[in-house]
Amino acid sequence: MGQLPAGVGGPVSRAVGAALEVATRVGDPVLGQRLADAARGAFVSGFRTAFVVATVVALLAAAMVARYGPREVDDGDDEAAGAGDAA
Repeated sequence: MGQLPAGVGGPVSRAVGAALEVATRVGDPVLGQRLADAARGAFVSGFRTAFVVATVVALLAAAMVARYGPREVDDGDDEAAGAGDAA
């Protein structure tokens, strides 16, 4: 980010929208294109990492439910099953 104007390094590093906005206004088309490409690449990379982490968490949660969850489903029909026992 040494070639960027002073004061834009913070916003550019925090938000892809800000980086793309700066890329359109930087003045040098080559630098603007490089900045836009880097911002898009960083966004996709971060999105991919978040997707992989979310997938792993979901699979672990499913495994925990399969292992420790209830074995039988209570259908709520206790009245019919226990009608003869009440007397």
